[in-house]
Amino acid sequence: MTRGIGGHGVAGVLRNGPGPAVMLRAELDALPVAEHTGLPYASTATGRTSDGREVPVMHACGHDVHLACAAGAASALADDRDAWRGTVLVVGQAAEETLHSPEFRPQVGATLRTGIAALHAAALASLGRP
Repeated sequence: MTRGIGGHGVAGVLRNGPGPAVMLRAELDALPVAEHTGLPYASTATGRTSDGREVPVMHACGHDVHLACAAGAASALADDRDAWRGTVLVVGQAAEETLHSPEFRPQVGATLRTGIAALHAAALASLGRP
């Protein structure tokens, strides 16, 4: 397990003999949104913006499910190594929504010890376009 990638991102590698290398990526960040649902488990957390302002934060766009799916897939793969071969890099990406982690992709590539050809960074970015 490697921690601190692009800030607070993490990556873990499952190696299981020769074969293809694949990456499972999920988001770790919350969004600067106040939760006004009135539910007893509503987020009351706060975070700091890049300019230092304290703002309410919550997981509002599926990141919790993405992370749960990646963790579940990693657990299933680790438990059933007879069913697959190769290398799986499981990544929790920090600052995916804001692009505040430009060093993330090269640091993840170094963790796997190979290049990463593509990585969804944010819908805001014009990645892969000429």
